[in-house]
Amino acid sequence: MCRLLHFVSVGELNNLFVVAKAFRLSTLHDVFLDEVRRGRRSHNHGWGAAFVYMKFRELGFGYFKTSLPLLEEDFRGFVRGVPRGFHWIHMIMHSRLTVSEPINVFNSHPFHISIPGNINLWFVHNGSINKAVVAKELGLENLLDRYADSFFVAYWIAKTIDSVDSSSITKSLKKLVDLGVVETALNCAGIVVDEPSGKVVSFSLNYIGEKGEKTKNYYQLYKVMPSRNTVVVVSSTVDYYLNSLAGLRGTPLENGEIVVVEVKDNALVVENQKI
Repeated sequence: MCRLLHFVSVGELNNLFVVAKAFRLSTLHDVFLDEVRRGRRSHNHGWGAAFVYMKFRELGFGYFKTSLPLLEEDFRGFVRGVPRGFHWIHMIMHSRLTVSEPINVFNSHPFHISIPGNINLWFVHNGSINKAVVAKELGLENLLDRYADSFFVAYWIAKTIDSVDSSSITKSLKKLVDLGVVETALNCAGIVVDEPSGKVVSFSLNYIGEKGEKTKNYYQLYKVMPSRNTVVVVSSTVDYYLNSLAGLRGTPLENGEIVVVEVKDNALVVENQKI
C-alpha cells in the first residue's frame, strides 16, 4: 500500500513544485487509505524519489530513499535540490506503507537495478504480487526473505526488456501479468536508461487485480496534463490534492493501460499501450 508519482516535463520546474506538494499531502493524510487500513492516515514506512535529467546535452541522475517517515524539511530539501535550468526531466516518487514486508532502506522505493553496459532502471510499485513465483522465474529464491515483492518486479523488468522502448516495456509487463502473480495491484512506474545510447524512457502501469477491486478508489492511477510540456501519472490521493490545490483533475487510466513517455525534438511523446 503506497502512493506513487510519475512526472515528466520539458523545462517546466514550477509544475513540479505543485505536484510535489500534492504528493507530500497524500503521504501525510490519505483520504482513501481508510478503505484499506482502518484508522490509518499516513504512509510512514519510508519514501524516496529518483530523477534523470538533461542539461547542457548531458545526462544527470538524482536518487534518494529512506525508511524514515516523510519529514517536511527533508522533502523540501530534496525538491529544492532538483537542478534548475534542465532541458527535460523524468521523475518518480514513492511513499510506503507495508503490511508484512521488511521496513528498511533496502526495501524502500525506488529500487535501482543496473545491468552493466545495458540499462539502468529506477522503479516504484503500489500493490502486492506473489513474489515467490517471480523469484523462482528469476532464480532468486534465496532472496525471498530479504526483499519485498516490488524488488522482484523491478529485477524482472530489468532482465526481460529487450530494448528501451514502449513495445519492449509493454511486452515485459504483460508477460509478468500472464504469470498470474498479481494479487491486489501491479500499479507501478519506472525510468529506464539505455547506457550505450543514452536514451531515456519512463512509464506507468495501472493494473488492479481481483483482490484490489473492492478498494479501486485507493489503487486507481490518473493521468494529468498541466500543460503540453508536462505529463503526470499519480495515485488517486495525489490526484485528489492536485484538484484541491490547483484545480487539476486527472483522467483515470483503464485497467491494463500503460503510459510511456519520451522526449523527442524538444517535445513530449506520450504513448498509451494496453496489456
